[in-house]
Amino acid sequence: MGRSTATSSSIATSRSDVFARLRAALNAAGYAGEAVAGPVGRHRFLVGTETDSVGESDARLAALVRLFALGQPLPVTQARDALRPVDLEEIAGTGLLTVDAGQVTPEYVLRPYGQLLLAGDGSRPEDPDVVSAFTGPSTRLAWLTPRTRARSMLDVGTGSGILALLGARHCDEVTATDVNPRALMLARLNADLNDVPNLELVKGSWFEPVAGRVFDLIVCNPPYVVSPDREFVYRDSGLGGTTLLEQLTRHAAHHLAPGGLALMLCSWPHEAEDDWAAAPMGAVAGTGCDALILGNRTVDPFAYAVSWNSPPVSFTETAVLRETVGRWFAHYRAIGAGAITYGAIVVRRRTRGQPWVSTLRATTDAGERASEQLTAVFAGRDLLEADDDGALLGRRFSLPDGIDISQRFQRRESRFVARPAMVGLDGGLGVSVAVDPDMLRVVFACDGRRTLSEVVERVDGAADAAVAVVRELLIHGLLRVE
Repeated sequence: MGRSTATSSSIATSRSDVFARLRAALNAAGYAGEAVAGPVGRHRFLVGTETDSVGESDARLAALVRLFALGQPLPVTQARDALRPVDLEEIAGTGLLTVDAGQVTPEYVLRPYGQLLLAGDGSRPEDPDVVSAFTGPSTRLAWLTPRTRARSMLDVGTGSGILALLGARHCDEVTATDVNPRALMLARLNADLNDVPNLELVKGSWFEPVAGRVFDLIVCNPPYVVSPDREFVYRDSGLGGTTLLEQLTRHAAHHLAPGGLALMLCSWPHEAEDDWAAAPMGAVAGTGCDALILGNRTVDPFAYAVSWNSPPVSFTETAVLRETVGRWFAHYRAIGAGAITYGAIVVRRRTRGQPWVSTLRATTDAGERASEQLTAVFAGRDLLEADDDGALLGRRFSLPDGIDISQRFQRRESRFVARPAMVGLDGGLGVSVAVDPDMLRVVFACDGRRTLSEVVERVDGAADAAVAVVRELLIHGLLRVE
């Protein structure tokens, strides 16, 4: 028993050492997000990389991109040169690649995300258990998630583990669940690859593996596609209509510690475009949690069906595509779906008092500062709950860096009339608020040094109008309380 344990420990140590040296080698070669961002960034390395004009460092980076970002095999000599000073056989011993008949073949793609290096599946269009290194939705959820210190975090449906690994930086303990064994394998590989020790991985469906436990932070990027199928684990939940939305919301609320926050991406069907918030509002009702419902794009069901059934998924033949889209569209008609909305649900476990529900409509996708605005939304709501209008007049407010104010003018009867100004946060949630042009003086004067009452006096404004503007900016997370 003792000899076996020592051997296992030495193997784990050796693998950790190889991964550390591999990360250092890739960083030294410039294998970073900027070099391989997006398909265009990656595929440019397939053209013109072996001419006399290419320098040694460029050739090395091109080889690494072809091997790890594009999943292309390389000759052994070329791969060995690109990976130096890490020994090729050492890397093969970790399972990241195989060496056979003078050729090196990657087992996974490796994609850089910030300071992380994430392994995922390459092109596997027929595999229902395929796991990507990271996706656009997982990136958006990462941007939404506040990075405040917490004791415990749960990542439901972890996939490659990207959200869990990011959470491990600011959470003492992270638990990640997934029903897909391949996802758990890749999440463990990525935890080892990035030297993240505080991650617990458990197999099971949704919240079943953590029954009876509560967490300070919960994130979930589920298979949220509104679909009649169960073909792909990453896409199809098998739960029809709004069932996924309702179950996720209620289970997340149940597993939150007091003051805890849960963030979930989802899409849901509804009858008409203007009732987009009805289903999520029903889902959060009775949970005992504050709730922010963020609606993003609303699309036509036919367009939705086409977008999720086009290559590179398995439906490549015209006849198959026609049959599948037709079947999906018939499903939407059967459940009365006239539109489908993409969005996010954020709930916070109340410690006392009555919960509030807020709906915000985004006009652009969330950006890298989304969590900053999200945090401000909850802080603003807390302030409005505690203070009446008179108390707000005694507060000091300031505009966050990155605030974006757009002013339009319209010609009417031979003169230009100022239209309401739109106030938003660059790289934020993608939501903005209309402000009367006459009240921009109040907005610009919120510099954190004067109380709102002093601001009103300075710009010769009306107190009730100033309070109304401040309330809207607080609700939208566009004003800081000093």
